[in-house]
Amino acid sequence: MKRDHDIIYSEHSTFIPTCRFSASGKVLFTNKAFCILINKDEKLIVGKSFLKIIPSKYYKSIDGQMNNLSVARPNVVFECHVVPENAKVVHLELHFQANFDESGTLCDVLVGAHDITRLKNAETRMRHLIETEYVISAISSSFINIRPGQVMAEINSALHLVGEFTGVERASVFSINESMSLTLANEWCADGIRSLSVDRQQLELKTIPIFADKLKCNQVVRACFETTAIDDFEVIKEWLRSKNMQSILLIPMTYNDQLTGILTFESLEGQKKWENEHITRLRTISEIFVNAMARVRAEEEIERHRKLLVQADKLSSLGTLVAGVAHEINNPTSLITMSAPILQEAWNDIMPILEAHFVNVGDFKVAGIDFSEAKSDIDSLCNNIIDGGDRIKNIVLDLKDYSRETERDQHSAVDINNMVTTSVSLTRKTISELTHNLVMNLDENGPILFGNEQRLQQVLINLIVNAGQSLENSNQAVTISTNYNAETGNIEIIVKDEGCGIAQEDMPKIFDPFFTRKGDVGGTGLGLSISHTIIAEHNGTLEFTSELGIGTQAIITLPIA
Repeated sequence: MKRDHDIIYSEHSTFIPTCRFSASGKVLFTNKAFCILINKDEKLIVGKSFLKIIPSKYYKSIDGQMNNLSVARPNVVFECHVVPENAKVVHLELHFQANFDESGTLCDVLVGAHDITRLKNAETRMRHLIETEYVISAISSSFINIRPGQVMAEINSALHLVGEFTGVERASVFSINESMSLTLANEWCADGIRSLSVDRQQLELKTIPIFADKLKCNQVVRACFETTAIDDFEVIKEWLRSKNMQSILLIPMTYNDQLTGILTFESLEGQKKWENEHITRLRTISEIFVNAMARVRAEEEIERHRKLLVQADKLSSLGTLVAGVAHEINNPTSLITMSAPILQEAWNDIMPILEAHFVNVGDFKVAGIDFSEAKSDIDSLCNNIIDGGDRIKNIVLDLKDYSRETERDQHSAVDINNMVTTSVSLTRKTISELTHNLVMNLDENGPILFGNEQRLQQVLINLIVNAGQSLENSNQAVTISTNYNAETGNIEIIVKDEGCGIAQEDMPKIFDPFFTRKGDVGGTGLGLSISHTIIAEHNGTLEFTSELGIGTQAIITLPIA
């Protein structure tokens, strides 16, 4: 029998897994290395068909390769993988070397097997890393020059891309606020998977205590049913079961060392194991999301400041207008306040002459009115003119004081009760149309406060007007009180109304810029935001309590020192 001179495998080889099978496919020989490789005993291999020791899905391929063997082409190479019992997948590169007799008839085939598992795994990892880098590049490029209003939609698209790439059924981005509440910001689901966007709003981070501590420490959390070498495995397993998950990966999203969100990948239909190098790339994607969301917040902050500046400019222009109007009103008012007393004095001087004429000739007309009636009415009219002129004069002075520009840190002595009285005077016209029941309870023992009276008055006027606008009928009351607490050294200004109240879900947002329920009547949503800032500048607090249908109470607390 003639042997091929190019034989590179030998049945006498000790280290190279080798076996020989006949032309009919029956295994004639196998060495120990081959038995170890496929994790089977020699007795279970020799005498059996070679095809029985490889996965059935390779039968047709190997049979085709066998048919291609010839004297001219005695060697072929074939790759496959086998899964021995209780062992990991083994990738094999099989070298078939055919031996023919002198007539060209196939005698047998010598098979040398190379374990290329490490090579294949390395190739898979490299391919996956290259694909991951492509995904990262595509996602990163999509956020370049993007408009702020498009960021969240682009994150959804990116989640779709990375979700399909990782092979999970659901990928989500949760935002986290200062109170550690979770809100589902973005979600992608594979086809046929139900969205949980409604169920996952306003969750508490403490609802996943087994993960919370690690996430707060910027540690990635990965869990699946097969994981056993971790703490609280049974607890995690039960949590996964309750969520109908097979595995989950949670990646913390941090900004300025603060946990601001979580990127999650959920496997619902099969186990998913995450390698460290894959997680590293996914963290890069999470950082892209964080930077994009930070940009949105920055743009929103810029827009907020822009609107504040616009509002401040409007207030400044209004102040200039008020000052000008006050000046123009002051001139005729001065004429009235100076002339009215003279007219009254002249009337009083001619009254004896008119009385004598009345006695001599009887009643007569004065300005179309009988003298008997006019003599008391005209004196009362003069008093009303004088009182009205004085009131206009006081209102003008209050407007000029309120519109006068002052520096934020320009503090002086402030009489709280006087400030309340002036604020009520400035808002009397508006409030009188909203309620017939305005009450003031002022603590006469309150000390003088050191602060910026104009800015404090701005806050109080805003609260008084808000209280009046919340009323549903004019019989409901607005009560303004002051109170000095000697023990704490604080002065309280309380504005209480019997209006419609504020819904509890709106209470956390009342100080947010541009949050308003009065947009239909010109509300900007800046009043309370600015008021809160002004009180904070005075080292005080502005707090609200409210109940729907009962009313609202605003409490300003200011330290006197």
